[in-house]
Amino acid sequence: MFDALTRYLFEYKRLTIPQIGVFELKSAGANANRAEQTLLPPGWSVVFIAASDAVIEEPDAFYNWLAQNQHISREQAVADFESFVQAMNEKLDSGEKISWNGVGQLVKEEGKVVFIAEQEKLSPFTQVTARKVIRKNTNFATIVGDRETTSAEMREELFQRQNPTRNRNRALWILFTVAVIAAAWYFSQYGCNPQGTGNKQKAKATVPAETYSIQ
Repeated sequence: MFDALTRYLFEYKRLTIPQIGVFELKSAGANANRAEQTLLPPGWSVVFIAASDAVIEEPDAFYNWLAQNQHISREQAVADFESFVQAMNEKLDSGEKISWNGVGQLVKEEGKVVFIAEQEKLSPFTQVTARKVIRKNTNFATIVGDRETTSAEMREELFQRQNPTRNRNRALWILFTVAVIAAAWYFSQYGCNPQGTGNKQKAKATVPAETYSIQ
C-alpha cells in the first residue's frame, strides 16, 4: 500500500490518511552546490499535519484513484485502505515505528503522531555535474556603438590598448625592416665603393674679382 501512497503523493502533492494526518509536498527549486560543482535537482519537502491538529476529511479522491490504479471497485478500495490505516494505528499505539520507504517514519509520542522525514528534500531526480564551461577564442558578430565588428577584433583592439609597448616595438621593427631593405637595394645598385657615395662632378676654381686698382 505504501507504494500506492507514494505515487499518489507525488502526483497530487497532498495525501490524507484518516486518524493519522495530512501529508503535503512543498516545492523546492533546483540550486547549485558550488563547493562540489553539482546541480541539485528540484524536489519537495514533506509537510505533515497530525490528525489531532486539524480536521481530517475523507479522502474520496484517493479512493477513486486507488480503485482505478488497483483495478478494483471503489468499495473494495475503501475497505482495503481502512484496514491498512487500522493496522498502522495498532502499530503506533504499541510503540512501534512505521517506516515509509523513501518518505520517512511515523511514531506516536505522548499520544500524538509524529512524522520524521527521511530526507530534507524528496526528488525523483538525481543531481548532475555543473561545471562552468569557458570557451576561449570564440568569434561572433557584435555591434559596438554604431559599428559592426567581431569579438576577435574587439579582443585584438583591447589587447593593443592594454599593451602600448608592444605597439611601439612593432613600429620600430617595421622601420628597421624598411631601412634594411632600402640599404640592401642601394648597395645592390651602387656597390660598396666609397667613391660611389661622393659627388662625381669636378670642382672648378674661381678667381676672385679685383677689389682694388694701382694708380
